[in-house]
Amino acid sequence: MSEFIKILQARKHNFHTGQPLWKYNISDFEFEQLKVRFQTVEKASQLDPRTCALYYAEWWKRKYNGGYPSKIEVYESIDRKNLCFDDEEFFKLAKKGGNYLNFNWIRIQNTLYLKTLLLQGGLPINHIKNNKGKYRDFLVKIIHLNPNTIEDFSSDYKIISLLPKSSQNDIIYSSCLEIVRAVLDNDESILSSFQQNNDLTDITNDLIKERDKVVKKGNSLKFRWFYDSKKKEFFLNTSLNSRLTKNDLEYLLNDQLHESVGEYKLFVASSLIAKLVKRNDDTFKVIQVTNAIKLEGKLDPEIYLIDSFEKTYTANHLLYYKLNLETPTLWNSSDDEIYYLDKSRYTRNNSAFVLCESSYTWQGEVDLEEKLIVNNNDYYFVKFKNQLVLKKDSENGYKFKTNIENIFDWTILSERPKWILKSNLEIIRNQLRLLVYDKNGQRISNPTIQWKPAGRFEWNSMSIPLARGVIDIKISKDEIEEFDRVFNIADLDLIVISKNHHFVFKNSEPFTTEIYPSELYDFAIDGFVTKFNIIEQSSFPTSVKTRFSIQSQSAGLITEITSPFQGLCIVDQNNQKVDDEILYLDNMRGWRLVSNLHEKEFEISFRNNKNDQIIIHESIDRKIIPLIKFYDTLKSLFQLYNVIDEENYIEVTISEILPNSKSKKIKNYVVKQFSKVVVWEVSEHNKIQFIDDDINFADSVFALPLDCELDDIDKIELIKEEDSFSLQKGSIEKFILFSSKNSFPKIKPVFISVNPENKFTTDDDRNARMVDFASQLLQQDTSGVIWNKFWVYYILCKENDLPYATFDIIKSITTSSELAAKAFVFLSERFDNGQFAFSGNDFTELENDLGFSFHWVKLEHWYNHLQMSEAIATMLGHHFPELKVCLLQNKSKKDFVFLAELDKVRKLLGNRVLSKLPKYDLSTDRNSYIKPIPNQQWNDQVNILVIAPLAVASSIKKENIGLWHTNGDNYRRMIKYVENINKKWYEDSLIYYLN
Repeated sequence: MSEFIKILQARKHNFHTGQPLWKYNISDFEFEQLKVRFQTVEKASQLDPRTCALYYAEWWKRKYNGGYPSKIEVYESIDRKNLCFDDEEFFKLAKKGGNYLNFNWIRIQNTLYLKTLLLQGGLPINHIKNNKGKYRDFLVKIIHLNPNTIEDFSSDYKIISLLPKSSQNDIIYSSCLEIVRAVLDNDESILSSFQQNNDLTDITNDLIKERDKVVKKGNSLKFRWFYDSKKKEFFLNTSLNSRLTKNDLEYLLNDQLHESVGEYKLFVASSLIAKLVKRNDDTFKVIQVTNAIKLEGKLDPEIYLIDSFEKTYTANHLLYYKLNLETPTLWNSSDDEIYYLDKSRYTRNNSAFVLCESSYTWQGEVDLEEKLIVNNNDYYFVKFKNQLVLKKDSENGYKFKTNIENIFDWTILSERPKWILKSNLEIIRNQLRLLVYDKNGQRISNPTIQWKPAGRFEWNSMSIPLARGVIDIKISKDEIEEFDRVFNIADLDLIVISKNHHFVFKNSEPFTTEIYPSELYDFAIDGFVTKFNIIEQSSFPTSVKTRFSIQSQSAGLITEITSPFQGLCIVDQNNQKVDDEILYLDNMRGWRLVSNLHEKEFEISFRNNKNDQIIIHESIDRKIIPLIKFYDTLKSLFQLYNVIDEENYIEVTISEILPNSKSKKIKNYVVKQFSKVVVWEVSEHNKIQFIDDDINFADSVFALPLDCELDDIDKIELIKEEDSFSLQKGSIEKFILFSSKNSFPKIKPVFISVNPENKFTTDDDRNARMVDFASQLLQQDTSGVIWNKFWVYYILCKENDLPYATFDIIKSITTSSELAAKAFVFLSERFDNGQFAFSGNDFTELENDLGFSFHWVKLEHWYNHLQMSEAIATMLGHHFPELKVCLLQNKSKKDFVFLAELDKVRKLLGNRVLSKLPKYDLSTDRNSYIKPIPNQQWNDQVNILVIAPLAVASSIKKENIGLWHTNGDNYRRMIKYVENINKKWYEDSLIYYLN
């Protein structure tokens, strides 16, 4: 038995629960036993990779004592020569263990394996103990900065010098940020763990005293441009805190926050950055998807959010500062490897970098000149101290200084028209709107602001009308001068004559317009008209790169403007049309849906071919939409049927909305969940052989045992043996094979049996198994074996991104109201930990996957669990706060007139949506309801809107056998569909029936 398994079992765990490794709180003896295992093993293959990952984490916690940590240091701490593995092999095993334990590897530009392994150990307790005073001073200083990322303080020499010199590295900074954020966010789950160490307790108590003194600053949620000097690549750091406040969301949405919205998706260009999910305490859980976006071309990507009602919010204000390669800019760094862009020309640091074109000359105390090439143009990063002056041709020049702190910040309110998709400068129209803030985020009321045309020397006051073209801005306050640059397009406008692929630029005074050449199209300029023609018919240009300038200026506005081409298609990352009729969910990254057809409206619909009763429609309200936007919709539809079934796929239809509100089908696609399907067979020695040209995919594949004892349920690694694989798990015969959470692309989960005589499970078999599991779960106490099995499979699904419905033991809770209540309480007791992690949010993942809702539970079944009343109330109020009041305080809605409200929702949904609602025949309904079905005064197409809340009300107050029937999966999912299609109607009508 491995040391990792021993540690789990000593804590009465059968498997890793997904918590950080430091929370296992292993003893000194257990740590020494890890080393004994490493010292006595005869082959590295005999080591459990999870034990190696645990050792890295514990080394950081116990042994780190300054300097930048390294793999060799961790290896040498084992205290034994002539080990059967070297430091590199040990590190590879630890990485493998991290994959096995589903670590969320820290990814900025690269995957930071070492940093992730170490930070699983939490805080470097030993080093903090030996330098307690210095850590205290440092933490007290940075808590007043209210930092969100280590970049908020890591390059400030006066601050980081408070730490021992040997501790000035990004891993220490990340640990310190964790302490500070836990205090500022009052994160009890982390703060309570600090209380277990006296040295941390003293420091934490000091920070808590300082917390109330922290000045609340303007929102610091910003995406910054970074440069990796080793890879010579620019990237946008899109990392967010794991939790956002209501104020944070208001900032993201430009004060357009709606209380009814439970989820937002944040995009940069076509990449999904994060999902923001509402929790009950008015905070939002951040599910980070992408941490970094590479620079494509020369222009900043668009930033926007889409809410659960498909409304789009522009969020370009999240970009800290534009990456304009034509203008010299200041860059800071804490390690001379990763630089990040600053909008100021001043820095408190002793040294900094300036990025500029090679045509500039510079004077100053220069330490380094680093050449780079971007889009075939030469640039330099110039490292300097004190002062650097750059000049080119007849320009005024640029002056940058170190050891001086900038005392204010500013924001330019852009007036970019919709036809300009991207630009290298902020755009204005004859009026400069500029906001200036002090370091605490407070508005400075009367700053001195001046302007001049680029290339001129004389500054003008704001009382002088602005010139067209590139304008330089100077902001002055207390002898500090800062500069920025904008482009005044005045009354410039664009008319697109899409039928002829023509552009017509309209303005009173013409700009010099330059269309950049492209391999995808050619063009001809005739006066004010630009005519385009597609060269390669297999491509579809989604934008046109254009430059605007005036004759007296060398600088100009570089833009990407809306495409003049007509078309409805899917394009890949390279703007090539995707003509395949079969698409794969795991292979859509960077793909976009283009619907650029003149004065036409479109919608997209989805349905599972195995369950055509539920059709989901979404409007296409943007000309270019990333396909990843539809990921959750597609995933939820895949879950309507057995994920392992080959015939489980989604039919996608794109239709034109006609003037009579009817629709006309334009394109059809089939979406399958996995691009990799495993073909396998069992050899005569009960070994698995994959029939595939490339079996390297097996390196990231694991198996979960089925029909086995509790102690045997865990992720199993496939052991390679020449041309086959074995699953070393005793007498177990049945497994589910699946890809690791971080692999790409993923294989389709597959049922495998090493016994060829085993037969595949039929639907009737599954139903019988669910009935049996439900009976056992109801009869046994939650400390019994069957509930531990339930817990193990739940955790393994959650940690490995497997559908919960894969396992009948989990799916069985949908067959009994009493069991659903018991399962909810069971999971809340194990997950909430005072933070309502399950009851405040995670329960929705289980509901959506299984196709039911916990609020359907019969009210008297909750009375058996009054000890968890707060968790139950939290769950009920997550989506339906008025329903919570109705059920728990017995309050009613007296102003609800059923037929009038039904008419309202019919008009709101519209005929197109109503015509696609699931069909429900009231004449054949034999269910017993809490109230009679209202006298029908509506078309049959809205029957399901009437019956869904009545069915749920009957389940809550009386009973509804159909809703909890073993064969009721389709029926339940229809009810869920109505629940989500219009939450206000569903909640109000449900309360009406309950009254």
